[in-house]
Amino acid sequence: MFEKNKGIKLDFGGLVSSKPINTGFVSGQRTFWGLLSVRMLGNVYFGKLYNSAHFNLTFYVP
Repeated sequence: MFEKNKGIKLDFGGLVSSKPINTGFVSGQRTFWGLLSVRMLGNVYFGKLYNSAHFNLTFYVP
């Protein structure tokens, strides 16, 4: 269910086209382990057609 890992997980991608609909994606995730475990997640989409951002903070209580 849970993997105890160290470090930051980064993802990125996108769509490159000859039309003006190029888009990109960047995501990052970091988990802090301690008495109370916390996971921070954020991602951003950007491009000509739309832009969006999402941030999430999750607490895990033992």
